[in-house]
Amino acid sequence: MPAVLTSSAAITLHLAAGDTIVVLPSGERHRWATTALDLAGFTRHQDEAHRLPLGDYAQARAALAQLHETAWDCQAKVITSERLYLGVIEHVVAEGLPGPWEVDIEHSPDGFIPARLLDWVWEASPGLSALSKYRTSCAAILRDAGGTDLLLPERPGDGSYLVDAVMPSLDHVHVVGTGAPRTIIVTTAHGAAADALLCLLPEFEQLVLLARLPRRAGGPALGERCQAGDRARLGPRPARRDRVHGAAGPSSSPL
Repeated sequence: MPAVLTSSAAITLHLAAGDTIVVLPSGERHRWATTALDLAGFTRHQDEAHRLPLGDYAQARAALAQLHETAWDCQAKVITSERLYLGVIEHVVAEGLPGPWEVDIEHSPDGFIPARLLDWVWEASPGLSALSKYRTSCAAILRDAGGTDLLLPERPGDGSYLVDAVMPSLDHVHVVGTGAPRTIIVTTAHGAAADALLCLLPEFEQLVLLARLPRRAGGPALGERCQAGDRARLGPRPARRDRVHGAAGPSSSPL
């Protein structure tokens, strides 16, 4: 079982594409971890992740040594992860899905996937939503041109990834009773793409189709069963950001 939230400041190193290390601050005291990274001279890119290029080995080694010193001063622990950066994983998943997919990363230094994302997860069982009890530093969002959104976070402790669909609009709440797409739980990026293609996306499309069936005589259309309380609870659907990474990623991956 993954560890329950504790007070800490951590700096986790992930190997990424292009001979780069992506460094993620986390923990309830994550601001101290971020300070340690800034003091050590780590650059922060547009996606708000600190990165360290590995092209110059001597320079990278010196930067890591400096990071350990500043982390010690800021009372943050440095962790080398065996897992690839989630940004690499999402690119591999996007490459395995039909058509172009936009990809983005939502970083959560405090360990919580934002409620504005979790509240919109359309899942048949509480798989992804259960992550609110544990730390996970980031989640990937994949979007296609047709309006299908997928949320892909890491599941702490067991080395797996979860993939869930995001409700396309409030009109699809309660569309078919408790019916919802099934959560995908896999250990590889290629497995996530294959299961999404064979299971998750077809289930999602079928449920959306049911939601758009014409209204029955004397009753509301299936897509009109959302209650006012549901709208107030969920709030606005997560907006698509202007900043988007292209779906092109690494051409091959051990995952």
